[in-house]
Amino acid sequence: MIRCLRHADIDKAEWDRNLLECPNKLWYALSHVLDVASPGWEALVDAANGAMMPLTWRRKFGLRYLFQPFGLQQLGVFSSQPISTEISSSFLSAIPKHFRLAEIAINQGMVFAPTEGWTSTEHPDSVLDLSGGIKNVRANYSKGHERNVLMAGERLSALTYPMDPQSFSDLFVRTTAERFKGIDAHGLRSMAALLQAGNDHGEVDIIGIRDEQGDWKAGVAFVHWQGRTILLKSASDDAGRSMNAMFHLVDVGLEHACAVSALMDFAGSEHHGTTRFYKGFGAKPTVYLRLSKNNLPFWLKPFKR
Repeated sequence: MIRCLRHADIDKAEWDRNLLECPNKLWYALSHVLDVASPGWEALVDAANGAMMPLTWRRKFGLRYLFQPFGLQQLGVFSSQPISTEISSSFLSAIPKHFRLAEIAINQGMVFAPTEGWTSTEHPDSVLDLSGGIKNVRANYSKGHERNVLMAGERLSALTYPMDPQSFSDLFVRTTAERFKGIDAHGLRSMAALLQAGNDHGEVDIIGIRDEQGDWKAGVAFVHWQGRTILLKSASDDAGRSMNAMFHLVDVGLEHACAVSALMDFAGSEHHGTTRFYKGFGAKPTVYLRLSKNNLPFWLKPFKR
């Protein structure tokens, strides 16, 4: 039987232990990550199936709704057993009715079948097998990437340093967030707190490039957890782009990742140029699903916007 747990009723130590038993486990679903991304998150659990699903919610105009927190690409059901379409549907149906609006993303281990009230759309991801080690990974770079990595590395290796979360967040706000728009202040604050929390837990590794004056020009934040490295976010100003800083930083990140992980998850992008950039490192395209539900009465439909 699926139970809905309010935040105060969740045993977070047990939650994290159970997550580790799930073949489809993801860093995004750790309790301390959820605490930052969605304070007060709730959960659905089914002890019989070893299955659980975080409910990330917030409030607008007095209405509570489910949302996908910025920086957390995939959530959904995690289980120690294979997740059938029946289990997926039963969890979606068990979401409390007061969440009449929902936009969530589900992990690739959660098989979705058409469920009443829900629609799905595919979104791109890019992943790279690291099991062969960095020499094998580099051997599969495209010719253009191989050339750019070599040239950028010669110029930038001496300017590459560990980067603190606040400096990365500041750079991200004035570069990536400014270029792509659409990231609200809540999401930017959440990302900064997420990076700090991950750094405090020894999971986040940020590397960046400084110029001769000591100003940060580019940076990439990686998460290393349970054999999977995630390229969480990247940022680069005009000078960093002109130096091909991202070629160098991703290459350095891949070298680090090969020592601790079997898979690099580039976390995908709707931007075709970014997808091509990942492909040049040998990444393979894959997809995950975003699910939507809107059961608001017609006079509240604009609430979604």
